[in-house]
Amino acid sequence: MVIATLVRAGVAMSTPDRGPTAWVKLRAGPELLMIALGVLAFAVDALRVQSSLPPVPGEDRRIEVPAAEAPRQTPLALADDAVGQRGGEAETARWIRAEVLYREALRLGLDEGDVIVRRRLVQKMEYLLEGMSAVPEFSPAEVERYFHTHAERYRQTQAYTFTHRFFSSERGIDAATARAREALSQLRDGTALAETLGDPYTDGNRHGQMPAARVLQRFGDAFLQGLDRAPAGEWSGPLRSRHGVHLVRRERTHPSRLPSLDEVRATVVRDLVDELRRRQVEQRYGEIEARYEIARR
Repeated sequence: MVIATLVRAGVAMSTPDRGPTAWVKLRAGPELLMIALGVLAFAVDALRVQSSLPPVPGEDRRIEVPAAEAPRQTPLALADDAVGQRGGEAETARWIRAEVLYREALRLGLDEGDVIVRRRLVQKMEYLLEGMSAVPEFSPAEVERYFHTHAERYRQTQAYTFTHRFFSSERGIDAATARAREALSQLRDGTALAETLGDPYTDGNRHGQMPAARVLQRFGDAFLQGLDRAPAGEWSGPLRSRHGVHLVRRERTHPSRLPSLDEVRATVVRDLVDELRRRQVEQRYGEIEARYEIARR
């Protein structure tokens, strides 16, 4: 960039209009050319010095190729030993190249200030801290105490078991509603089977003990309210959802309840293990942080 600036400063370009042919004339003083050549030589020398820095005293320059990366026979060697050996040597050469460039990058400090490298090293330290956690076996009394302390965490929300028939709104919501009303009339008269009515629905037509939150997420608030008010064991509707129009038959409403420990024991033990591991990780991190002086700016 410096060289380009110097050259532009001393080069005059003129393009007089002499018919269809234009010419360009460059004028540069000898002093400017000498300066530009000097800057260029300095830049090249700096790059050469940077790439050939002397080894740091005590720096390990020896690269030992692991046995797994040593030349080995490939399936191709069954037909041609020479070709197979060359394939193994090529794999080893690629590994050595990667190791050499990796070490050289570290030596030149290319890892410093790199957000991706920093994030990866932080992740590896997090994994290392988690791997150092030793989780003991918990007694039944400890599991039961944890369950009662966090009982609301395991409460099962209200859920529904229901069947529905779906009517697509591709041709408009009014057309879908009209089709649903006609189908409801046929169901109540007994002139049609539910399986023969409606359009295909991706997630199926029957849902067992679906939590209210999932019904809300999948079908929307209007559908959930209509389902909650629908008479048990009867077809009713039409109900709108974000997908179209539905007829529903609510089979059962499962009220919110707190399950017994035996029903959720595996989940409780897993949560207890996770919580203990998190505490151990934070404790070890605190010990590491204590070795540093934190200066807040």
